[in-house]
Amino acid sequence: MEKSAFNPLISVIIPVYNGESYLIECIESIQRQTYAPLEIILVDDGSTDGSGKLCDKCASIDSRIQVIHQNNQGLSGARNRGLRQCSGEYIAFVDGDDAVSEDYLEFLWAQIHLTGADISCCGFHRFHRLSEIPPWQGKTRSGILSGEEALRLALYQKEIPDYSAWNKLFKRDLFKTIRFPEGRLFEDLGTVIYLMHHCSRIAYSTVPKYYYRQHSESILRSSFSEKKLELLDIAEEILNFVRQKSPSAEKAAINTLISASFTIILKATGSSTLYREYRKRAWGHIKRFRWEGLGDFRIRGRNRAALLLSFLGETMLMRIWNWGHRGHT
Repeated sequence: MEKSAFNPLISVIIPVYNGESYLIECIESIQRQTYAPLEIILVDDGSTDGSGKLCDKCASIDSRIQVIHQNNQGLSGARNRGLRQCSGEYIAFVDGDDAVSEDYLEFLWAQIHLTGADISCCGFHRFHRLSEIPPWQGKTRSGILSGEEALRLALYQKEIPDYSAWNKLFKRDLFKTIRFPEGRLFEDLGTVIYLMHHCSRIAYSTVPKYYYRQHSESILRSSFSEKKLELLDIAEEILNFVRQKSPSAEKAAINTLISASFTIILKATGSSTLYREYRKRAWGHIKRFRWEGLGDFRIRGRNRAALLLSFLGETMLMRIWNWGHRGHT
């Protein structure tokens, strides 16, 4: 990276909740950053293990670290608390069980410095143990997109740019009127899409500088629950927003709604009234948008396959899909 005369302060916000066994790897990966100046905001979100004490210990030996202890408010609440506390001109979010490369922030800032982008994003590598992450040798794609172009790609669920909050560097001004939705799951989808809409340009690269830990405690990998029905609500809200504010991205938003609807149909298999109501809404979306989806060459391949199967009816769709994916998580 070519050093500029002035590097702005970057705030790294790390929500922490009962991740004692992973937390030190996360914090140390931020402490080793080649970028300066830097502040690290650890938000202890009501941890009941030793995570809170570990945060305090790290802060006692590194003046760049600030610790906030609060009652449990969920991932969105922890991120929003960090946003109120931080001082940086740019903001990065790192989950407390993940880690990043030593030049993670330098890499993201270089893209912003060279392009004038409002958001910079990179690729990510899924891992179980940091020691097993191989050196990057793959092909690299990079570029600059308008906010609307990035919005479309994210809603089409392409790899990069995506709607995750944790592999990006954001200009702080984007959060003047936008916050993470507290008390809801799928907070990234419910936030980053709106941030992209407010951007003039977004810089991206597929180089995996963020390390995403995979383990059984992950929210998205855990069993389906009534709380996860919110995915359909958020997808519906996004489609309504896009129709009003960014009509050119409507087909992409429909793709996201189709994905959410199939998730509800295939995973919300409980017998409660609420499950039945959401499956009915989801099936209505599938029937309404299946011809439009099949006519969109940019739609995800798995969505296209599921839309074709939907003509056989909901029951046959579930039987065939589950048979084809038996043994997969």
